[in-house]
Amino acid sequence: MANNNPTISGVSYQNPWSPGLSDQTPSGVTISCDFSDCPVTSNYVLVARLMQGEKVLVMPECSVLNPGQLTLMLPYPLADGFSSYVQCQFVQLSGSYNPSTIIASVSWTDASIINIPVLASILELSEGVIEISGTTLNATFSWANQFPLTAYVQIYAPGLQSATFVSCFNHSTTLSYNYSTPTSPPPPWTVVLRPLIPLNPPPPTPWPPNAILSPSTPSILGSGITYTLPDQSPSITSVNYDGSMVSAAWTPPAVPDGAEPVSYELLLTCTSNGVTTSTYPATSSGGTAPLPMPGSLAETYTVSARVNYGVIKGPSSSAVPVITGSVDNIVQSTDTSTGIATLTWNDISGFNTSNANYSGYTETFNLTFGSGTPITGNSGTSYSLTTQLTANAVNTVSVSVTATSGTVTTTGPCSPWRRLGTSQPILLSAEYDGTNISLSWQAMEGSVCGYTATLFVNGTASTSAFSAPAGSTSLNFSPATTISSSDTLTVTLQATMKGDAGPGLPTNPMPVSFTPAYFLAATGQTTTAPLIYTAPTLAALNQTQPASITLFLPSGNYVAAGKTLSQPVLSPTTSAIFTLAANPATNSNSTLYPYTLAINSTAWNTNTIRASVQTAYTDFLTAAETAGVTPWGISVIQEAIARHMPQTFAETLYYNYGLNLAQGYADLRPGMVLRVMPSNYMVVPGYDNNPSEKAVSNTDGYTNSAPIDYDIGSYTDSSGWMVGFDAFLSRLMGGAITVAPPAAMAGDAQGVAEAADLYYPAFQQPFYRVFFPTTLSATSTVSTLPASQINLAAAANYTALQNTSISAATNTYFCGRAIIKLCIRVIINGNEAVVPIGTTVTNILERAGRVPPKSGVTLTGLKLERAIGQTDSFGNASCQAGRAYKVHFDYQPLPVYGTGQSALDLPLLHGDILTFAA
Repeated sequence: MANNNPTISGVSYQNPWSPGLSDQTPSGVTISCDFSDCPVTSNYVLVARLMQGEKVLVMPECSVLNPGQLTLMLPYPLADGFSSYVQCQFVQLSGSYNPSTIIASVSWTDASIINIPVLASILELSEGVIEISGTTLNATFSWANQFPLTAYVQIYAPGLQSATFVSCFNHSTTLSYNYSTPTSPPPPWTVVLRPLIPLNPPPPTPWPPNAILSPSTPSILGSGITYTLPDQSPSITSVNYDGSMVSAAWTPPAVPDGAEPVSYELLLTCTSNGVTTSTYPATSSGGTAPLPMPGSLAETYTVSARVNYGVIKGPSSSAVPVITGSVDNIVQSTDTSTGIATLTWNDISGFNTSNANYSGYTETFNLTFGSGTPITGNSGTSYSLTTQLTANAVNTVSVSVTATSGTVTTTGPCSPWRRLGTSQPILLSAEYDGTNISLSWQAMEGSVCGYTATLFVNGTASTSAFSAPAGSTSLNFSPATTISSSDTLTVTLQATMKGDAGPGLPTNPMPVSFTPAYFLAATGQTTTAPLIYTAPTLAALNQTQPASITLFLPSGNYVAAGKTLSQPVLSPTTSAIFTLAANPATNSNSTLYPYTLAINSTAWNTNTIRASVQTAYTDFLTAAETAGVTPWGISVIQEAIARHMPQTFAETLYYNYGLNLAQGYADLRPGMVLRVMPSNYMVVPGYDNNPSEKAVSNTDGYTNSAPIDYDIGSYTDSSGWMVGFDAFLSRLMGGAITVAPPAAMAGDAQGVAEAADLYYPAFQQPFYRVFFPTTLSATSTVSTLPASQINLAAAANYTALQNTSISAATNTYFCGRAIIKLCIRVIINGNEAVVPIGTTVTNILERAGRVPPKSGVTLTGLKLERAIGQTDSFGNASCQAGRAYKVHFDYQPLPVYGTGQSALDLPLLHGDILTFAA
């Protein structure tokens, strides 16, 4: 044998029953040889056998010539805890190669026999962590090291074997490799871990535990274990936080064969106040982790995921932020025209692109309804529904925040549920009287916070909203803009319920009907007398030029027997102010209203006393009567003109009561009160110096006594329509009692004592007139001449009434020095009162000491309702029994008139209802 013999560079053992190693290490015991010190021409073979104590486990084997290694094949694994070793000897050939001869030549007891222990122990990883940062894969491995064992670690990239790292002391190591993300599943990364003992301890001897061995150090290797490395992470698709639990969903990476057992983990990381991570077991599709609601939005969290192959943890996925906040102050507004609700809210989710966690994310909002299709991906802090909410149906909304980056979404908790406003009132009426719009609606159930009305002028909503408090069922408001006759008005009403996010659904737009009313002549007419007129339509209110008026007269006994109104009846003047005609057959209500009364624009003249209009009035009634109109028909026409024709204040008393101050008379018409003040004669006893004669005292004379009121009303008897002084007497005198006329002599008459005395046959008529003498009788004596008394005249028709006079022999009077006052019944602040005709609004306010400035101011709180009589301006088929028009003192600042009068000098008419704030 030569002096430079080959050496043994290592002995490795690989369990024959374990899977193959990534480095293709053969199973069994492999002896590696080092021929670096031998001549090239040396011919050596290696002969080796495996021993366990004195027992031969594997019979001797002979290698090939100058072998690199020799493997002894094992039928079964070596038992750990038993001493196994190999015996080796290099044999230099001098002849031909014959394995049997060579093996037979070896003496196993020779001193040249090399005995090397076989390491039957195994070394397992306790943990591995794979991290990928950019293009670098960092692998950290830990194991339970038992000195003098160390670890032999080899990492294999797909298709390549890495460098081997050997350590004899550390229990872990971290290795770094170049890494590129695969585009398709390649062979996996693997690591092989084997126990190792140096074959020859390096100097000094013994070698220290912290010695680092190079891969070329002759070593004894135990059986190795191959681990598959997880180099990819799950792809998180969504993260959701509900206020107590975080859930994440992901797509798992492809798992190579041999990677069992596979497990998944969810990592919840607090990124504020120091980074801390908690790990929770998960599945291949996702996982959950508890997370109480943070106390502050400054407390931030992220979620990531990883896959583990056994004890080796894969790289974490990209961190996805957890949205821990939501929204608050959800407010609802509902379009008053379309009824579409718009929701707005405040974002308190904590989403902020300046926070690194949200870099690259876009924020959107999600709306979930108690009833309805959810809305996702809404940008901005408001959302308008596309359809109306269902009226009066309970519905709620909750809003959450979603942040999106590519295919990844993270959603925060839903806000507290907020009840939506779905209440819808029932609007009953909407009227405009030229000044105010009046609404009424049905009372709503539930806790109402208030109501809001919206006015639309020609389809455009007014900029002003009008509100009514809870408990209201009506609302009056003045439009914020000037209303013209061509404008179309509609109104909607909304209710806001307690606890709702905002107002509910508006009512369907209701047309605002114009409320006919009485109006006063406008400010600026400083040279004219105060005038009151009716405006049955908005066009009539806003007209710039006088226009004619057409009234529909109710059905009744207009024409006397044998007469017809085949031709219109006109006032016999050139202007023909008044025209009575049959209702055109085209009018659907011609049966209910067989005649019309037209009053042309001449009636708008505002002179104090319009003599031409008054003359046309009397001539027209006379002409109508001549044409066959009955007394009842005349009374209806009189009432229609009195209640609907524009009149100066002074004229209202003439057309309603026939008051003619110039001629000293007034008519008695239904609705008036005839107040009689009887005068008793008072005698004060006294005597002068002649006791036989009674002294005449200046204290003797007529004095007043308790007044007696007679309600003037109509009745019908065999003669037709009549006017009476007492409803009971009118019926009683229909045949039950006959009344004798007052005794009369030439030039004088006895007079009557009571209203019953007026029912003598010649005095029962449809028309009455009261004449007032130019001079009242003295209180000491009275005259029995009717012309010297306040006397009454009766007439069978209007023409005859016009021909009566104060001195007519057929007139009568109340006996003595009775004073007659003509009165009317009105209602003041809810209480009925009898007031003389001519009493004005000012007079009533004077009683209460509440007379306001009479001109130039805008007056509120004063309400006067005036009946309009039997006539209709529209020919309606139905009407309210108590229909009346409001007299507007609030339409504009109180007018200023050049006559020294004010709007409050308007005389009251019977049936007026006057209300003023106390």
